Amino acid sequence: METINNTNSNILDQLVSYNSEDLDEYIISLNQTLNEQNNLNNILKNKNHNDNIEYINNFISRNKNQIDYQVNQIKEITEKINNIYLENKELENEKEEYLHLINSKECIDIANKLNEIKKLKNNMKIFLSKHGIHQ
Repeated sequence: METINNTNSNILDQLVSYNSEDLDEYIISLNQTLNEQNNLNNILKNKNHNDNIEYINNFISRNKNQIDYQVNQIKEITEKINNIYLENKELENEKEEYLHLINSKECIDIANKLNEIKKLKNNMKIFLSKHGIHQ
C-alpha cells in the first residue's frame, strides 16, 4: 500500500470531516470486510463452480437497479461536493484570523494526523476496490 505523505494539512478541512463514531464504524466495517474475504476464501476453496455461478447471476438480477441508482447518486453528490469545496476555499482565504490559526503548530499537527487517517482510509478503499472488494 502507498505510504502517507506528511505535507501540512489545513485544520479547517480536517476539523469538519472528523467524526470519532464514523471512524469507529469504519474500523468495524474493515473487520467485516476481512470476515467476508475469509468467507469468500472458504467458498473458493470449495470449488463448487456451479453454485458460485448461480449465486453471481442471482446477485446481479436482485441488485442491478439499486446499483444503477447508487452510481447516479454518487455522481450527483460528488459534483455538489466539488462546487461547495471551491466556494469554501475562497471564503477561507478571505478571513485573516483563520489564516493565523490555521498556520499555528498545533493546528497543523492535528490537521496532519486527521489527514493521515483520511489517507489510510482512502488507501484501503482503493486497495479493496482495485481487488474487486467493494467497501
